Amino acid sequence: MSRGGDRRHLVHVQAQAPNAGLGTLSAPAAQWRTVFSTKASISQLSGRELLAAQAINVEISHQIGVIYRPEWANPKLAASYRILFGSRVFNIHMVDNVDERNRDVLIQASEGLNDG
Repeated sequence: MSRGGDRRHLVHVQAQAPNAGLGTLSAPAAQWRTVFSTKASISQLSGRELLAAQAINVEISHQIGVIYRPEWANPKLAASYRILFGSRVFNIHMVDNVDERNRDVLIQASEGLNDG
C-alpha cells in the first residue's frame, strides 16, 4: 500500500458525458467530463503482481492509489470512469476499498486510449 506522500501525481477522474453527439462517419462521439481531480500514486505492475493481475484481467498493467471518495463506493459506476494523467489515459478495471475502511483505494487499470 502506498503512503500518502507517494500520491504526487494530479489525476482527473472522468465520466463519459451523455448525449455526446455524432463524430466522423456518423458514429457516436465520446466526450468525457471531469468528475473530480485528486492526487494519486501510479505504479506499473511488474513480475508477480502482473501475473496475479493478469489472471483476473489480461489488460491490467498499472495500479493507482488514491484517497477514498464516495464515488468509489459503487464498483459498477467506478468501472465506467477513466483516469486522465497528462496525456495518458487509464481504463479502470477494478476498484478496491482497502480493508473496507473508506480511507485508501487501489485501482487496477490498463493504459490506453478510451473513447468510449
